Amino acid sequence: MKKYNFHKFNRENILGDTRISLTRASALRFSSGFYKANSLSEYKYVALFFDKENEAIGIQLTNKPEKGAFKITTEGKNGAGSVSIVSFLKVNKIDPKLYHGRYDWHKETIEGIGEIFIIDLVINLDEIPF
Repeated sequence: MKKYNFHKFNRENILGDTRISLTRASALRFSSGFYKANSLSEYKYVALFFDKENEAIGIQLTNKPEKGAFKITTEGKNGAGSVSIVSFLKVNKIDPKLYHGRYDWHKETIEGIGEIFIIDLVINLDEIPF
């Protein structure tokens, strides 16, 4: 006879999707999985960086309300979060209608900046008018 070792399902431990989304409404949205896995509840702001040549956004978590930092808004009980980045997109000429979508990320330590999350932007081909 088999010996079973069941563990009760606990919704609190679910990470799910850990991607970062750029919305058409000019916001970065952090999924609940990303929010939990990277302890976003411990941070109040993000500092953003843009690499035009590589079309990449760098996201640094911080608690310092430094110039240019964006406030993280927590979304409901799920623990997801978002940041409205209208001015960042305008200054860097990033059209959220062309680049909206869900992005995988990677983390790197960049000299002079520190640890950041990086998303490589991709044009959403369905949005290009031909």
